[in-house]
Amino acid sequence: MGMGIAAGTWLAPVLATRMPAHILVPAGLGLSACAEMLLLLVAPGHALLPLVAAYTLVSFGCGPLFAFGVNRVVSAAPAEAAGRTAALAETGNHLGSAAGLAALGTIGRMVSPSVHAGAHELSGALHAVGAAAAVALVVCAAINLPRGSR
Repeated sequence: MGMGIAAGTWLAPVLATRMPAHILVPAGLGLSACAEMLLLLVAPGHALLPLVAAYTLVSFGCGPLFAFGVNRVVSAAPAEAAGRTAALAETGNHLGSAAGLAALGTIGRMVSPSVHAGAHELSGALHAVGAAAAVALVVCAAINLPRGSR
């Protein structure tokens, strides 16, 4: 996934010379969504190659969002708040990733015919999302501390 994100983030500015960012970001996310659908084709026992291909495409499609999303957020902030804004953008990125992984993993286990998931798995996922939200709140509170209290 790291290589896919790196390639997508590197290629996004090159593609932006031919297509505006407000088109590239949704197109990249669309590619990611289609690549997620490839995971439905993964057969038990033969999963390595399709998994690597699907997750590489998913992360590659996120490249334009990473390249242009944080840039747009940080450039909209006043210069003295750029560091705090970048930190908040990164926190949102990680919180969204943790929440999405927990939610989709739980849903996948609940609908899989070969795995019987129940309240225990759902409780664990909700706990993980709650912990990620608590960390995000602490980071947000630390970012908004008055200058003299740091």
